[in-house]
Amino acid sequence: MKRIISLIISLFILVAIAVATTISEARRPPDWQPELERYLISQTTPSSGVLRLQSAVRASRPWQFSQDMIGRKTPNTGKYLPFPPAEVWCILLEQDRSLTGDATELGAYTVVFAARHETVHFTYWMIYEGASVPSTPAFQESLSRLGCELKLGPSKLSEFMGLEKIKFTGTL
Repeated sequence: MKRIISLIISLFILVAIAVATTISEARRPPDWQPELERYLISQTTPSSGVLRLQSAVRASRPWQFSQDMIGRKTPNTGKYLPFPPAEVWCILLEQDRSLTGDATELGAYTVVFAARHETVHFTYWMIYEGASVPSTPAFQESLSRLGCELKLGPSKLSEFMGLEKIKFTGTL
């Protein structure tokens, strides 16, 4: 009887540890978040407004990530980064210019990519800006090929940075 009770108590403790670990991992921010925060801080100026995260989707086919999908990378290091990355996240950002007093400029969107590069000696997260004209059919095809379903409807496509700005009226 003592063995059964000690076995039950041991199993209960193991299950409790597993549940606690699962809960703490679920609350942990993504590994790419510090790099994205540095990128957002570097891109925020009084005239440009604040960039805010709208949605982030993990790419189901990161091996499809290619150099033609990206613009500038942040941080710009001299390290060799193997392509394609091991993991890619597609991140939709909204530019909020309400703090600049320009209410007509609300709702501009852009896409950046958080990519995890792995070598034998290190793992490195990099933020890549998307193509300069992200609403083009070619860029949409690239997102689809990558497996990033950001749910960019017609209103979102016209609100990308660099194109005509229209107030955002839909939902993500």
